[in-house]
Amino acid sequence: MEEEFVVEEAGLRLVRLRYGEARLAEFYGHEHARREGDWWVVDAEPCLHSSITVRVSADSAMRLSTPSMTVPLTECIRAGGAIRMSVVSADHA
Repeated sequence: MEEEFVVEEAGLRLVRLRYGEARLAEFYGHEHARREGDWWVVDAEPCLHSSITVRVSADSAMRLSTPSMTVPLTECIRAGGAIRMSVVSADHA
């Protein structure tokens, strides 16, 4: 599964969900997923998050991808730990 967010001044807005199998989209209540290549895609209800916390397991393939780079989260924190992501303006970085 992948979640796609757009960075906004007030936080991260969920815009799209991608599932590897149609049955997974249906399991999570998305009966009208559309096929795009290898993914089953659902446009999410726009939801703004001031921050997102992600827990990472040792065998996870979790990663943060941007247009310019991809960071495997297992390289950032130990297994069982969590990473919190939020938007900070360049003036405050």
